[in-house]
Amino acid sequence: MLIHWDLEKNDGYRGGTKLKGYIGYDYQLHKKISDYPEFEEDCVIFGLSMLDWFYATKRIRYAMNYYDKGKVFPPCDNWEDGDPINLAPFLIYNDWGKGPTDRPLVEDNKYPHLGIIVYELGDKTHRKCVNLHGYINNAADSHKDIFTNKLIKFKSFQEICFGTKKKDIFTTDLIPEFKIEFDE
Repeated sequence: MLIHWDLEKNDGYRGGTKLKGYIGYDYQLHKKISDYPEFEEDCVIFGLSMLDWFYATKRIRYAMNYYDKGKVFPPCDNWEDGDPINLAPFLIYNDWGKGPTDRPLVEDNKYPHLGIIVYELGDKTHRKCVNLHGYINNAADSHKDIFTNKLIKFKSFQEICFGTKKKDIFTTDLIPEFKIEFDE
């Protein structure tokens, strides 16, 4: 759902800037719309065409999965960056809408193929979303984490490989998390 608002009766502009955002992504579900100062005046909420590729990356049902379980969405640090290996946005496959729909799993960033890699560096915990198939292929070749370039402990890598489970596209599950440790 695209939120579009303004103070000048639905012309789409406020101070010369087009303002828009997505419920569950830019505007968290655990807050009230009235908590955001942008909505002090009139607001109009629009939906987008389901054929629009950008809409496919902002479906509210995935944010609702987290909201239903009392968690904030997106669940990681790199959601807006997309997958670091295949460089496509999350929740769609690489080149969505430009060719065949049968894609290799390493290019398919739909919800069932995602995982969150959790690791600690110093005193900070990092949470990064990845296409699990691409991450496993990359780590199997290099034995290194793509974010830190550090060697992954074998046990951590095994947990990722064997801990992935098949989910259907309309799942109400959260994206699985995998805590990894590094060899010193």
